[in-house]
Amino acid sequence: MITAGTPRIIDPKLLTAATKGPVDAVVFYKAPENDVTRQAASKFSAIEAMPLGTERKTAAYEALHTLGTQTLAAHHDDLQALVAAGKATAVDELWSLGAVRVRGANLDTIKSLVGPGVQAIMQDTIVAAPAVPAATEAAVEGAVLTPLPANFDRETGAAEARATDEDPNAVWMDWGVKRMHAPDAWKQGITGAGVVIGSLDTGVYVDHPNLTRNYRGHKADGTVDNDYNWKDMVKELPEDGVLPDGTKFDDKDKAPNGTSLRPIDLNGHGTHTSGSALGWSPQHITGVAPDAKLIVSRGLGEKGGSMFDLVAAMEWFMAPTKVDGTAPRPDLAPDIVTNSWGGAPMGNPFLWMALRNWRRAGIIPVFAAGNNREAKPGEVAVPGMYPETITVGASDLDDARAWFSMYGPSDYANGHKPEVMAPGHWTYSSLPDGTTRDTFPVKMPDGSTRLAPASGTSMATPHVAGAMALYIQAHPNATFDDVLNALKGSGNLADKPNEEQGWGIVQVDKLIAPGTIAKDAVLTDKARVEELEAQVAKSKVFNEGVRKPGIPHVDDDSSSKSDSAPAKGGDNGDQGDVVAA
Repeated sequence: MITAGTPRIIDPKLLTAATKGPVDAVVFYKAPENDVTRQAASKFSAIEAMPLGTERKTAAYEALHTLGTQTLAAHHDDLQALVAAGKATAVDELWSLGAVRVRGANLDTIKSLVGPGVQAIMQDTIVAAPAVPAATEAAVEGAVLTPLPANFDRETGAAEARATDEDPNAVWMDWGVKRMHAPDAWKQGITGAGVVIGSLDTGVYVDHPNLTRNYRGHKADGTVDNDYNWKDMVKELPEDGVLPDGTKFDDKDKAPNGTSLRPIDLNGHGTHTSGSALGWSPQHITGVAPDAKLIVSRGLGEKGGSMFDLVAAMEWFMAPTKVDGTAPRPDLAPDIVTNSWGGAPMGNPFLWMALRNWRRAGIIPVFAAGNNREAKPGEVAVPGMYPETITVGASDLDDARAWFSMYGPSDYANGHKPEVMAPGHWTYSSLPDGTTRDTFPVKMPDGSTRLAPASGTSMATPHVAGAMALYIQAHPNATFDDVLNALKGSGNLADKPNEEQGWGIVQVDKLIAPGTIAKDAVLTDKARVEELEAQVAKSKVFNEGVRKPGIPHVDDDSSSKSDSAPAKGGDNGDQGDVVAA
């Protein structure tokens, strides 16, 4: 439903764009008034009072799907007639919003869409894609996979990378995992087991050694089943038929609509963020919740995407389908979705409505606050500034706000934005082999280079998603407010929250304090807990105890960045483009 502040029926920007040629128009419809729609809408209050879990997900899906299909049914024949007459190239539906995308519409077609039941007609926003900078000197950009801050202590960084190369059997832990005290929860049997995290990003290289165990599509017998675990919304495939890791992308992996039937990540961003949430292997601990499961929808590609495609991915997470889009299963929806992107136009109803639906279903949206080389008050990226989200800023090696991490106050939310912080500076995580470039990659036991550092609120966000997974395992009947309040209460600034850092860095030893685990929590089996304890005991930690000279950071009581901050880099302050954060 479009609410106050929604633009007039046809967005003037859409009309202007249509004078230059065919465009993609998004039409929002009002639900018809009948007994079926009234009954569906009447269920929302009761649904929103339910605890998180499968029952709530299913109830929300059934109500929303009924409402949406009733809404779209009234317009289906007229829309298909436009395609048949050559006045549009295709029509895509979103039952979750009661909306359609009319592709290839000219100005006359757009004007003809106005009619009874139409609330608004808007342009499908084209979004920018994240990029992996080639130069180590690059600043932390809006597109994030920026490896080195200015004046980085190269000698120390190179020594750390060489140390892992020299001893392939060594166990290494990312400093962010230790800083958040995640192992304190693991030894109590809380490892994220039974919790599902969704990744809405550039895709994920699920065959990465640190992610193989966590991808829900990987079965115990060694087979792979991507149904209900992967959905591609981006019509972008490797031009030469070769993926970044050098493996071949076969024609059999290509869907008729030009998307991928198997998980891919042509950029590396989604693979890196997923590793910070739950990445684990016998040699490398990069994730906060090493036993959580991962499902993936690709909403952004190397060449960008669209707002409609991102929202289509959000809809898929509410009821995952087979890779061909059939047979939805709301009972297989994730508990949390980590989103390291932002920058949508303010007031855009696409995301606000989609986030409301996630919240109705009990799916927790966690978003990055965004990056800006000159972060100023009130610049938290959309949708992170919305009250429906839990928003995360990045902390540096000194526990201060990283100089690039955007912060509130928010124009939309009462209270601080971001709510919490997590390590997001020089954090090591997974990358598809072949995308590390010159970022001090770490060699895996098989000789590949699939771990590298990156900085940004993108890296901080999945750390918190992992912490949420731990809390949900420990408290299976939790509500959204329970999760949010627990995160705030665990922060290192819980007693003195502020606009720059919210309630501070999430500390898992407080989030999962001894004696606080719910009686009905299902604990991780003893053998697995002992395996993790032994691994942690002998692990070395990237950057532990090392203050990198010259790394710019922001003092707790100041909004100015260090003089040593880079002079250039991506700017996430433009709210017109969606970029990785």
